[in-house]
Amino acid sequence: MRELKAAVLHLKSTLQQEADLHHAEEEFHKLYFRLKGEFPSASTGASFPQALFDLIRDTVAIVKPGREAYLKAEHIKIQQMEDTGFCCGIYFLKSDFITFFYFRDIDKGALTFSRNQKPLQYVPLSRQGLQTGHVPEMKEINVFGEGGILEQVRPPSPPPKKSAMDKKIRQLKTLTTSSKSLSDPFHLFFDLAEAHPNYFRDGNLEEDEDIAQMIARTMGEMVGKSGFMFLDQVVMVSLPRHSLVHGSCTCLNRMVVFYFFQDIGVGILASSGGSRKTVFARMTTIATGKPGRGPRNPPPSSKLFLN
Repeated sequence: MRELKAAVLHLKSTLQQEADLHHAEEEFHKLYFRLKGEFPSASTGASFPQALFDLIRDTVAIVKPGREAYLKAEHIKIQQMEDTGFCCGIYFLKSDFITFFYFRDIDKGALTFSRNQKPLQYVPLSRQGLQTGHVPEMKEINVFGEGGILEQVRPPSPPPKKSAMDKKIRQLKTLTTSSKSLSDPFHLFFDLAEAHPNYFRDGNLEEDEDIAQMIARTMGEMVGKSGFMFLDQVVMVSLPRHSLVHGSCTCLNRMVVFYFFQDIGVGILASSGGSRKTVFARMTTIATGKPGRGPRNPPPSSKLFLN
């Protein structure tokens, strides 16, 4: 915690001394990826400061007109360090993931929009700046791409070794595309995750717009609704060795757990809530006409199944 506090105070000093926000934005992402395990636990709901929510909403209204209507304070995860005036958070806003950091005592910070692995776009977060009539200018920063910030702070990976896990995940991939019962591959995935929790938990945090949109669209089909389905508490973890992304979220008051193979464009989600039965659905980018490799004709069992 001492190292985290020193890094946060250095970030504040950078914000105060430099007019250009770019260095502070770089510094925030570096300290977050390097020390995220030391950050205070995230909270939502009543703990979110109304003044900060209003500032985020007003900034979004200027740079992404119309999307401010989708913001809800109770759905934004926030992490705070009261003794430094620092807070940061994350939110899934329609087709964007937004992250922010902000120092309440100096009224300075940044709001960042990200989509997939594209360069992030960021704008200043300042109530005084908005009150002076200054229109925030969108700028880009490379976080996930080649030579980006994440690559700079991530330790080099050891050369891959073939393992028993490779064989099990190949089996899961085959079953995902061919099984008529969607519960069979999903239960295999769950068994693997339960037997090897560290292997599945210690991947890379992922922000994938296509997968998020696919989940939202599939959940809408389940209940016969069209339009945007709001996803909350989205967590995605990537295992690049296997082109596998897995995670969880909530949608329509139901818990959703999913996995998706990016190389073949096919995955499965399971949705449950209350006393209702678990519903399984096969998701595919191929059916939506988006890029994807693998079988061109998904099996006829790609609709919904109750188990």
